[in-house]
Amino acid sequence: MAELPLPTFGLISELTMPEIVGHYRKVEKALHDLGSTIPRPFLTLQTFCFTGLPFIRLTDQGLVDIRQRRFVPLQVK
Repeated sequence: MAELPLPTFGLISELTMPEIVGHYRKVEKALHDLGSTIPRPFLTLQTFCFTGLPFIRLTDQGLVDIRQRRFVPLQVK
């Protein structure tokens, strides 16, 4: 449906900033077309893995409740 190429470590694009913005908007629209109700889905994902977030963190092994030191089950509704 849409993509934003980030060939360098999945973080860095070789595109110009206007091209990145265009791709980003298309991906975000595709997510909303698929049913996402999150206003800014990528910002939400970036926040979950942010090390300054003290209570919940998205890791390579899943979503973790830092306080209780346990994985949080993910459910699709």
